[in-house]
Amino acid sequence: MTVSAEPNGVANGHLNGYSNGTNGSSVNTSAYQVQEFPLFHHRPLRAIVIGAGPAGITWHYHAKKLPWIDYTIYEKNHDVGGVWLENRSPGCACDIPSAAFQFLFNTHPSWSKFYAPAEEIHAYLKSTCDKIGIWPKVELNKKVTACRWDKGESKWHVTVTDMKTGETKEDVGDLLINGGGVLNDWKMPNIPGLSTFEGKIMHSAKWDQSYDFEGKRVAVIGSGSSSIQIVPQLQKVVKSLHSFNRSKTWILPGLCASHTPDGEGSNFVIPPEEKARLAKDQDYALTKRKAIEQELCASYAGFIKTSEEQKAWKEAAVAHMRRRLGNDEKLTEKLVPDFHVGCKRPTPGEGYLEALAKPNVTLVTDGIVRATSTGLILKDETEIEFDAIVCGTGFDVSYAPKYPVVGVDQSTDLAKVWKGGPRAYFGLASDGFPNLFHIMGPYAPVAHGSVFPALDVYVRYILQVAEKMSISDIKAIEIKPSAVNDFIEHAQAWLPRAVWSSNCQNWYGLSGELVVYPGSGAHFLEFMKTVRFEDFNITYGTHNSLSFLGNGFTQSELAGLPLTWYLEEYHAQARKPLAKVVA
Repeated sequence: MTVSAEPNGVANGHLNGYSNGTNGSSVNTSAYQVQEFPLFHHRPLRAIVIGAGPAGITWHYHAKKLPWIDYTIYEKNHDVGGVWLENRSPGCACDIPSAAFQFLFNTHPSWSKFYAPAEEIHAYLKSTCDKIGIWPKVELNKKVTACRWDKGESKWHVTVTDMKTGETKEDVGDLLINGGGVLNDWKMPNIPGLSTFEGKIMHSAKWDQSYDFEGKRVAVIGSGSSSIQIVPQLQKVVKSLHSFNRSKTWILPGLCASHTPDGEGSNFVIPPEEKARLAKDQDYALTKRKAIEQELCASYAGFIKTSEEQKAWKEAAVAHMRRRLGNDEKLTEKLVPDFHVGCKRPTPGEGYLEALAKPNVTLVTDGIVRATSTGLILKDETEIEFDAIVCGTGFDVSYAPKYPVVGVDQSTDLAKVWKGGPRAYFGLASDGFPNLFHIMGPYAPVAHGSVFPALDVYVRYILQVAEKMSISDIKAIEIKPSAVNDFIEHAQAWLPRAVWSSNCQNWYGLSGELVVYPGSGAHFLEFMKTVRFEDFNITYGTHNSLSFLGNGFTQSELAGLPLTWYLEEYHAQARKPLAKVVA
């Protein structure tokens, strides 16, 4: 069909494909004007994406295929990669097998080790960016410093600061996508006098690679995953090392142990012939990856407190730790927890327990009272002098943004709303903040399995919502308070049966309330396949919610495409014999 877009749809007095009337006349009923476009026409949208880590990279892979959505990804760092760019501490590596730690859309067959180091993971993320052509859409050294919802425009106004010059600009978008993650704001320990220490102080997430630890007296504060990776590496080169462990943690055999040569999950270099086969044979690579991910996914029963799997895990973990500590009763008493296995995210911790038993390492479980210019003072007033203090004290995991995000209520920003505990629907959206979506926000499935499948379904979900907005003339979509309440009520009723509610100090609990997904990774992925639009309040571009019906034509008609699609299904069925009806 050939059409011309004349004013009021009139071309030489004749009806054309963009007419909103009959016989060339324009119909205006109760101030309603027919929109001059075909059914399911895509209204252009603009998104502002925060962060070029794995979430932002996943966003680009899917969104770049959609001509109706424009976007810019703002990254505060000088390069992409997020936490894998920032973390360069010794031993830093992924805590699940490399085969399961990669994008669904870009399999990496040539990992050097079963558990890949941070530098290699960052290189993989950057090579993925090259492969999918992300660079025109990313602005590096640009930090989002304020976000404000304009109700009249139904748009987000975002202030962006240039990290090099300090200059600011404003960007405006229909959608605001928070892909900044939660492990991006490292936190120093609250030790009085720490700033007076005259030696070297560094955080595991802000590592000074120029500092030489050879022959130094070193304190490592913390017993989380970063410290567990750092201690074995520093122990080899320092004069002395004091490991300050405020709390206990389970040190387990590596995940997917059946896929490792020693059968205990120890990290190993992948042989060249195996790497060559993985690179050459995609079916073989997929089979290997599926086997590892299946094992990870199928382990969820062990995270239920009363399960037989949890009981078996605990028995095996105690035996494993005792053996690696050389059956040292004093160390066993100080290190082996009494809470459920998995209450803290399991860490393989290869070499950690062995390092703690070395003669140049001292395990300290007493609290630190204060710091001096030369060292740390313990509760018994003993002072230990150090050349360097390493803080493996984690991140601010409150999920609250460190800049104002002001929604419908112009007097309240998101950080204040979440101060008593974040309110988020499936880690995705919060009431009062239309068109704002989080990728892996509060209540996301962070405690079990690989993050990459979750990132993928989050982005797909958000783009489902975006397309609905585009083709249905929706200017604002906001999660209903009742939907958020229902989700949180269910989560808080379910979570006491899971190990994360055990008596351990983990980063899943905020203000006494757990904010982790109430179910398995498989459960989450299946739920997120389809948007429950009934859980959202929708504001349309006009008072008429069906204005997207447009000028009465379909896009196929205007493009001259076949229109008898409805015959295909029955034609296919006609090739099959009809089943006899039994009376």
